[in-house]
Amino acid sequence: MHLKIPKLAVKIISHNVYWFQGHPFSESCPGAPNQEILRRLCTLYREKEAAILCLQEIQSEDVAMAVAAEMQMDVLYTPGAIHAQYGSMIATSLRSPFRLPNGAPTILERSLVAARVPLPSGTLGVTSIHLTSGRQTSPAEAKAARVREISEFLTSHGVETDILAGDFNEDPDGEVAGLLRARGFVDTASVFGKASIGASVSGTRRRDLIWVKAKWQSRLLDYGVVQEELAVSDLKGKSFLSDHRPVWITLEA
Repeated sequence: MHLKIPKLAVKIISHNVYWFQGHPFSESCPGAPNQEILRRLCTLYREKEAAILCLQEIQSEDVAMAVAAEMQMDVLYTPGAIHAQYGSMIATSLRSPFRLPNGAPTILERSLVAARVPLPSGTLGVTSIHLTSGRQTSPAEAKAARVREISEFLTSHGVETDILAGDFNEDPDGEVAGLLRARGFVDTASVFGKASIGASVSGTRRRDLIWVKAKWQSRLLDYGVVQEELAVSDLKGKSFLSDHRPVWITLEA
């Protein structure tokens, strides 16, 4: 009699945490995180059984370490290149990740962090990325920066990257998406017919995306966007834990 050995399913969550300030929040240079917001978001990630977290708008290494301690995960963090508060991090429970070679950020305003995460079947190339929204520049300058920076990213890290997750600040049919598709990436929401589900608390906009290399598409098990769990009613002046909704995929590892 042959027993079927269950395969490992790994959940990857990507989330712009809005500096752990909660929404609404209007400043662009945040101070320390709201500890209750941080605690509740980490509780949410645990409840969703995240094995890998790709987080954006991490304002300092101390905050990244606080998340790692709360989640009991290993972490890699990179500050924003020009605006340090736009840092990105990767945290995982799957043993320590290691930073990809040539890891200097190609993102000129915000950030990316690229790593390899050990899996039972090998290693998974994961990148947490945050492209500019134009908050500090004009819309035209921001669009040009996104295209330039994703092109540079694909040149330096495209071969090693299997998962590219984060806040792209561009709709999934824009020029950045075209460049990714041309290099063999697929939009995971579209794979599951969920491209119309928004990832913002204020509308149907979907700019928080998870792209995977086409070779991993057959291992995709699910995709989703966290909905009602993000709302809060008992924190003074806050309606949501962030202005972005977490998006996630489950991958056969």
